[in-house]
Amino acid sequence: MGLTKDYLRFVPDGTLGLISSPRSNILWITYNGITGRYVAVGAAECVFVWDTRSCTEVRRLADGPGEVSRLAADDKDHLAVGYSDGSVRLYSIETDELLVTFHGHKSAVTSLCFHTNLQLSSASLDTNIIVWDIVALTGLYKLRGHKGAVTHLQYMCSRNVLISSSKDSFIKFWDLDVQHCFSTLVGHSNEIWSFCLLCDETLLVSGSSDSKLSLWSLDFPDQHDKSRDPTPTEGDGGGVSSSHGDRVVARLSGDLHRIGTDRLLTLSVDSTGRYLLCHGRKSAIEIFKVLNEEETAKRVKKRKKKMLNRDEVVNGSGPDGGDDFPATLRIDPVCRVKEDVCFRSCDGFLTERGFRLVASTTSNEIVIRIVSSAGQLSEETVRISRPGHRTDIRAVCFTSDASAVVSCSGDSVKLWNRGTGRCFRSIRSGYVTSCLVVPGDDQLIVGTRSGALLSYNLGTGDLVGTLDPPHSDSVWSLVHRPDSLGFYSGSADKQVRYWEYVSGGYSDSSTAQLQAVHRRTLELPDEVMNLRATPNGRLIAVALLDATIRVFYADSFKFFLSLYGHKLPVLCMDVSADSGVLVSGSADKNIKFWGLDFGECRGSVFAHDDSITEVRFLGETRTLMSCGRDGVVKRWDGDGRTLIGSVADGAAALCMCASTEGDRVAVGRRDGSLRLYRESDEILVVSEEPRWEESVAPPVVPGEADSEAVPAGGRSMDALDAAERIIGAVDLHNELRSSGKPEEIAAHPLIKAYKCSDSAEYVVEILRKIRSCDLDQGLLFLPFDYVLELLPVLESRIAATPIHLELCLRCVLFLVRANHRRLVGSLAALPVMSLLRGRVSAAQEYRDSVGFNLEGLRFLHRRLEATKELTLFADATQRRKEKNKKQRVTGRKILAIR
Repeated sequence: MGLTKDYLRFVPDGTLGLISSPRSNILWITYNGITGRYVAVGAAECVFVWDTRSCTEVRRLADGPGEVSRLAADDKDHLAVGYSDGSVRLYSIETDELLVTFHGHKSAVTSLCFHTNLQLSSASLDTNIIVWDIVALTGLYKLRGHKGAVTHLQYMCSRNVLISSSKDSFIKFWDLDVQHCFSTLVGHSNEIWSFCLLCDETLLVSGSSDSKLSLWSLDFPDQHDKSRDPTPTEGDGGGVSSSHGDRVVARLSGDLHRIGTDRLLTLSVDSTGRYLLCHGRKSAIEIFKVLNEEETAKRVKKRKKKMLNRDEVVNGSGPDGGDDFPATLRIDPVCRVKEDVCFRSCDGFLTERGFRLVASTTSNEIVIRIVSSAGQLSEETVRISRPGHRTDIRAVCFTSDASAVVSCSGDSVKLWNRGTGRCFRSIRSGYVTSCLVVPGDDQLIVGTRSGALLSYNLGTGDLVGTLDPPHSDSVWSLVHRPDSLGFYSGSADKQVRYWEYVSGGYSDSSTAQLQAVHRRTLELPDEVMNLRATPNGRLIAVALLDATIRVFYADSFKFFLSLYGHKLPVLCMDVSADSGVLVSGSADKNIKFWGLDFGECRGSVFAHDDSITEVRFLGETRTLMSCGRDGVVKRWDGDGRTLIGSVADGAAALCMCASTEGDRVAVGRRDGSLRLYRESDEILVVSEEPRWEESVAPPVVPGEADSEAVPAGGRSMDALDAAERIIGAVDLHNELRSSGKPEEIAAHPLIKAYKCSDSAEYVVEILRKIRSCDLDQGLLFLPFDYVLELLPVLESRIAATPIHLELCLRCVLFLVRANHRRLVGSLAALPVMSLLRGRVSAAQEYRDSVGFNLEGLRFLHRRLEATKELTLFADATQRRKEKNKKQRVTGRKILAIR
């Protein structure tokens, strides 16, 4: 076997300047017992909790395995977070504790929904729906039936039914008791993006790619009621809904037209069910009020009177015994919230002052507005925006000691403390396209889209001066001269200029500081896209718009080499520390390696799925980093031109810089975030990376490939680790059993560490230590030989003691179900299967005992409640609060007469 080359792994070191990610939703949460004050929003791989009063960040959940794509919170303390890799994490908001991580989806999570019976449902782009048990911390089953990505999920409170919508233009009703889709709504012709339930779950509002909201009247007749026709019905607008088994009848009851003509992004209702929110891709949120029965009856009465005055003929019966009017009369438009930017997500909460609306925008900010009970939109607007950039980050650079990071965007320049992650200086500027820190870390020179070169004081943030003469077009690149005596600027005006540092001051500044003076100009035949100087100061390489790279002598600007081979313009370059290799990245998605001695192309790599925006060598090594508009940051070995690994995945990466030592990297992205990465102490072996991913194959249970409901679960390293722990425990059990000496078994270090009496108890203890969400998948990864060895161990523990009986029976039933075909055909499994049959039947006695004790406790509870001598559990606190409230109201003065 050949020698392997080891590297140190790069890990995330923080996210700066990001307030909210455009991919995640925003929602109100209950924090510290307060509702309607705090909001949770996804920010790259993190989740931020913001205080809407002080506009400060009060909590940050740990970084996840990918970018946050969906959030959901229940009425307790749980916050579910879905990620772009398909995993779902469950957090405790109060303690910031990670409770469990679920693995089951293959792509990004699109919807999350909590149920009152402590269940969590998740949907993904892989068209599957998974129901998780948040008490047992395991997956219950996976529902398959949609042909497109599932966009939204919602439970029904009155029955155990889950409703799902998808891009396949269908809305499905799932009976969770039997895990079966009993009805499909087929009245849409476009993709369905969201829906919600109103009016005690009798009205369903759905939104698709057009500008209207469809209103569906839902009716769930009893099974014994055969008088109602269960066949598909046609609504007023021609939509058709199909029902099955006399379970649900849906009728299209009208269309509610939105002002916006673009596709729907968010359709939600507040916790009281009184306000409906919707918005599309454009900059407007429409708020509707759902009328109650009394308000609806008044409106129907007015409509009936108006129609009778017109001598119109009406038929049917309405809410007040009148006419059968469309459901649009039950929804009244309130107001329209419009901003200069586009909204990405919104949520509402009803308070005493009115309706509070919170929304995240595409400009990396959070907006809070208040709508009064009369429907008037208050002029007061609360914005959480100061820490971050409003537009894309176009340039980044480190200071000399990498203690601070400078980020530049289309409206400002910000200085960040790398250690604390705080922005300590914000400078208003024009559209900045390039930047560099002057030696000494006192000044910052930026190039703008207009061609101006500006110098700022990093200590005060003031403008020191403007370099003269300016370029006539965008300045795309600024690079230091290796001896730090000056710098080069490359612009779209087909010029490269050399600037030299001199002491003195600028013409428009009264203070004496270091200034840059123009010395030489290099005229070129095409626009300059990027430039780099070799570390030895001998050459300067210029990338042109014609997809070529021209190399000149730095002292005289004389032509030396022309490098051609890219099919599209070169957007980025860098030179190795020994000045021997030049690496270039282009819009053709390729990275090429060039020798600077003779100009030969030493290799080419297809690196990214989109344009490559930056390449950087790390320190004195031949290892380099690349980033592109596909959002992936990759690490390469420049000698072997091989991929070491992908460091991160997120929004489009537009710029990148590396520290002088090469141990830190900063990446600016399109979502306005600045991502930091550092070199850790963990060793990365490239030859072992593909083996881990290939070994984690998705397990399949025989006989369930085409079922509508299958067991939940998916590929994960945690499940593979659980399988390895079980295999190790079984091997130790076989080794100790072969010795045949009980004293040797009890003296084994692992047996003593786990405080077990024998090796079989040790195996059960290992099973108990594995998280419930990983146990089933770990058992699926077991080879069949180990299944045959594990079953006798479990059988012996079931026969020996009722301790951990539930765990042992769960493992036995799951193993038999997953390996049923091979167990039936194996003669070696016949004895243990005969013994297990009797053990499982005998376990019914323990089940009866538990049921008897549970009913006895319920009887005692009812008896104590009936005698009114003691009130148990949570009811005591609630009743005490109500009693105190009544006493305060009774004792309050109504009128004082003197």
